Amino acid sequence: MNLALAPWFRRAPAPATTRRPVAPAGPSSQLLHKNATLVVRDPMGVTVECIQGSLWLTHDGDCKDIILEAGQRYSSATRGRLLVHALEPAQVRLVR
Repeated sequence: MNLALAPWFRRAPAPATTRRPVAPAGPSSQLLHKNATLVVRDPMGVTVECIQGSLWLTHDGDCKDIILEAGQRYSSATRGRLLVHALEPAQVRLVR
């Protein structure tokens, strides 16, 4: 199975105890297993939409954290690397 991702983000490795491949959940979304993390290297202008589950978002160098529940979205206005972490199994869509 080919899991082609947009060039502006990559998946961070899951902890060794929960290492599982991330499977696509739809044409423009990703299914994240609990504790899986996406790394968005240049998030300026990226919108993160939580379709299902819950997500924890944080930017490098920013002490403010964001929690998204199903149906919520966040638009990044900074270039600092963005981590998108699944607090539970979640479906996420990233749109530039």
